[in-house]
Amino acid sequence: MHRRLLLSLALSLYVLGCQAQSAEPAPASPPQAVSLLEGKLKFDLPDGFDASALPAGSAEDGTAGASGQLFVNNAARQVVVVSEAPTPGGVAADDDDKVFLNGAAQGFVSQQKQASADYQPIDEDTLHTGALGLRRINAKGSFAGTPTLNTSLLAGSGSRLVVVQIVSREDDPQGHAHLVQRVLDSMPARVAALAPR
Repeated sequence: MHRRLLLSLALSLYVLGCQAQSAEPAPASPPQAVSLLEGKLKFDLPDGFDASALPAGSAEDGTAGASGQLFVNNAARQVVVVSEAPTPGGVAADDDDKVFLNGAAQGFVSQQKQASADYQPIDEDTLHTGALGLRRINAKGSFAGTPTLNTSLLAGSGSRLVVVQIVSREDDPQGHAHLVQRVLDSMPARVAALAPR
């Protein structure tokens, strides 16, 4: 399943951002525009994030059809992992499919807990950008021994599921909240959060 790709990336790629601190400083990268689900989900990242493509999924590990990008801000020590993959079982999801989002969120949290005993969900709510529903999961965790704050955004449309993972160090709650808000504020026609039902 494509979630295994996300988990392994989330657990390993955050280390890259930390290790990169020892490299020579480079000019800040320009803002990054991200478009997913054929343009139904769009957002911007502020300057300072370097983008690189994630390895394509493969049938051997159950991630066929998955693709994504990694964005690392070395100065802020923040990572954003974006992945788009086929929905589990090829199920078709409506753009604002509460049943689908409930199942996707439960599966995501379960997989995260299996991957890291330190993963602890804090709260969960539902957002909208245009007609597209988003499930937001805020959590704490520990990647490679580093305590982290994690915000994950899940969305589905048709046969595709998107997961956006925003990861910051736990000792920078203001920086994490600011980045999450920047991402959300850049989404077109976003409406207020609602508690999931």
